[in-house]
Amino acid sequence: MRCFSRLSLTPLLLALIWVQPIGAQDSEQPLGAQDSEKINSSLGTAVAVPVDPTSGLATLGWGFTAGVGYNFNRYHSLIGEFMWSKFYSTSKAAISDPTTASIGGTSDVYGVTGNYRFELRGKTF
Repeated sequence: MRCFSRLSLTPLLLALIWVQPIGAQDSEQPLGAQDSEKINSSLGTAVAVPVDPTSGLATLGWGFTAGVGYNFNRYHSLIGEFMWSKFYSTSKAAISDPTTASIGGTSDVYGVTGNYRFELRGKTF
C-alpha cells in the first residue's frame, strides 16, 4: 500500500514542479499594456454529469474542451470552441441478447460553438 501511494503521488508532484515556473498570469506591465494581444486560447478537461431523463441511461462522463479566438480590442472578441465528452451506459441501457451476456456501450457527444465575448478589464475585476 505504501509503494502504491508513493507511485501515485510522483506524477502529481512532477506536474506541479513543471507548472509552477510558468507564471502565466504574472505580469510586470501596466494595466493597458496587454491590449496588443490578439489571440486568446483555452484548453481544459470536463466532467460531464447527465441529467434526467439521460441519467437513467448514462453514468458520469469525462472529456475535454479546446478553444481559440481573436481579440479585436480590449473589449470585443470572437471565440470558437470544441467540446468532446464520453458517457458510459448503465445496466438499464445495456444491449442484451437472450443467448449472450449483456454488453455495455459508450456514447460520444461533440459540440462546436462560436461565441462573442464582451469583456471589461479593470482594476476591480
